[in-house]
Amino acid sequence: GDLFTTRSLLSYGTRGAVDHALYTLVESGEIERLARGVFQRPGPIKQVVTAFQVGQIKASAFGKRIVTHPVDAAKKLGLCKMGNTEPTFSVNGPSSSFRFGNITIHFKRASARKVILGDDKLGLAIKAMWHMGKAALTKAIVQSATEGFNRSDRNKFHYASALMPAWLNNFLYRWRNETKGRAKTSEQHQLTAISFWSNLLEQHDN
Repeated sequence: GDLFTTRSLLSYGTRGAVDHALYTLVESGEIERLARGVFQRPGPIKQVVTAFQVGQIKASAFGKRIVTHPVDAAKKLGLCKMGNTEPTFSVNGPSSSFRFGNITIHFKRASARKVILGDDKLGLAIKAMWHMGKAALTKAIVQSATEGFNRSDRNKFHYASALMPAWLNNFLYRWRNETKGRAKTSEQHQLTAISFWSNLLEQHDN
């Protein structure tokens, strides 16, 4: 069933009344409490709920957004062997943690830039390389982080430059110039930039 939060029901009554109604429904088995303030109405088929789903709806209830933590982005792309030992997400708000079953979900405060980057392959690659740090970054690491990127994907690094630290932007600028083929026209670059920022801002708003 769909997930919902206590905060999403506050328009129907006082906090005390909503809490009492939720408690009664949990006790009767009508709904299941997944985490503090997060519930699910069981459907005919048992659905597996992930830590990300629980974290996402809990963050959304407070007007926040979560994305993959840079350490886990680096592990996912094969840049390091160890990720976070418990579910950990970057959030555009205060750091916090809460229980979900027998695990603890962690929200770690992140800069607005890292949250805006999102979790598409460009955003994951930038966050992963950012995590590796200036001293450790090499062309081999960039190659691993961008495996599967086509020319269009690589060109998008240029339009995401405002979201990167200067050292990473400079490194990628040099790398991109070494690997790019035929240059695009100025008009093509402009259209790609407009499309990139429009899509990025739309993802951030959602």
